[in-house]
Amino acid sequence: MRALVQSMNNTVAGGQEVQLHRKLDNCETEQVETDADFANAEYKLRVAQISKMVKEMTFQEKLAFVEENKLEGNKLYAKEDWDGAVRSYMDAIVGLDLAGSKEQVDQMKALQLPILTNLAVCFLNKKEFVKTKNLCDEALTLDPQSWKALLRRSQANAGLCNFPRAKKDLKKARDLNPDLPGKFQKELQAQMSEHKQHQQDLNFKYRKLMQTEKSKCSEDPSVPPPLEMTRDLASKMRMPPVGPENAMQTAFRYVRACCVVVKTAVFAPPKKKFE
Repeated sequence: MRALVQSMNNTVAGGQEVQLHRKLDNCETEQVETDADFANAEYKLRVAQISKMVKEMTFQEKLAFVEENKLEGNKLYAKEDWDGAVRSYMDAIVGLDLAGSKEQVDQMKALQLPILTNLAVCFLNKKEFVKTKNLCDEALTLDPQSWKALLRRSQANAGLCNFPRAKKDLKKARDLNPDLPGKFQKELQAQMSEHKQHQQDLNFKYRKLMQTEKSKCSEDPSVPPPLEMTRDLASKMRMPPVGPENAMQTAFRYVRACCVVVKTAVFAPPKKKFE
């Protein structure tokens, strides 16, 4: 989409410029500038085109279209071309017709479940854990006993640091498939240990920060004491007033909130590739 706009601008004469805009909820428009916005616009255009094309097909043609895109997605999946696989799987999902007879709907749903679980793996490898979890939720509405969907949702929850749910989903997956390799349990344990160490590092940085601020207070009378600083920070963050007994806890909440924003640049643990 971006390349198309640039190509059009190269051919436009008279200093004019072609721009891509999107409509907002308030009926106003804004220019599309970022790569993510262009990708989203391209995806919506593609979905609209495929929906229009599929609408004119017979059921058998729709079924063939879904199977063809599923197989193409599987090939790209095997090559670990996650973006290409996502595109093919999404095309297949758009082609699903769930409004026919019961027999036709059952045929489509039989294709829908593996597409959703494979698509979840693609987003898992792209570190898009929320999308992975949502796809697994949808797959589990089709088949609550799908151990693959439970496994992928466990990995997505681990990526979101929701370890209690990750452990619960992994246990269910292992109950449904006792032959599930033990590496997934070891991987989850390693992530939990890494997260625990990460939190300990944050606690250490916080204590060091508070010690530094406390020493500044003793050296410079113009610097407010830690309790007053904490109350000021709590006020700015619209937190309830604090007393001496929980001032440190409130300050810790503030520091952690700041760390969440910058942790990918400063405190993020090394990322691991899911298998």
